[in-house]
Amino acid sequence: MRLGRLGALSSVVVFVGCGSTTSRDIATPVSVPVMATAAQPLDDFAESIALRVNVDTCDGSGSGSGFVGPDGTVITNRHVVDGATSISVETAAGERWEVTTAETAVAADLARLRVPGTGHPPVAGVAPADARSGTSVRVIGFPRGGPVAATVGRVVDVTDGERDLGGAPRTQRISAVVEPGNSGGPLLDADGHVVGIVYAVELATGHGLVIPASEIKSAMSGRWIVHESPSC
Repeated sequence: MRLGRLGALSSVVVFVGCGSTTSRDIATPVSVPVMATAAQPLDDFAESIALRVNVDTCDGSGSGSGFVGPDGTVITNRHVVDGATSISVETAAGERWEVTTAETAVAADLARLRVPGTGHPPVAGVAPADARSGTSVRVIGFPRGGPVAATVGRVVDVTDGERDLGGAPRTQRISAVVEPGNSGGPLLDADGHVVGIVYAVELATGHGLVIPASEIKSAMSGRWIVHESPSC
């Protein structure tokens, strides 16, 4: 499977983020099979755990999605915060916190963000095992920088990860619709467990690509590097 960064002519696009004023790469609309229905109603839990990750860079601004992980930090994708000069997170209700420290994982396209204070969204527990093919799942996030939304689908299969994109050693394909701005958002099973984190789309099939639960846990106990803001 050929892979490429956002905007490249390849089978996969990595969603960097969305923003009204940004010179960062934004996904160009493409014709792909529609594998699932559009936005679905959100239950209270799904809406309560969703976080928008806002980033400013030397060139503009953008956004992705995230959630509070088991260690109390906000989990998102590494590519969402790459090049960020400042980062903040906010809930669907508009509560906002500035990120004090950001770290990026060496083994996968993951970042964890530390925010001060209290009153943060509830922790989203990571599933004890990877979701099997056929499992019903929901993508929760802020597609195209808009309001929080959910799309539904199923786990299609498991494939080897692509290290040139920094995904993870193992990647799962899903049929739920994934759009720019969903990067870093949780993939939930019917019990509300996080079974994956969205990071890309396979253009040839329209399948979303996620880092599965086992790889999230492995990365959390692995090596992390403190994010340093660039000098503009």
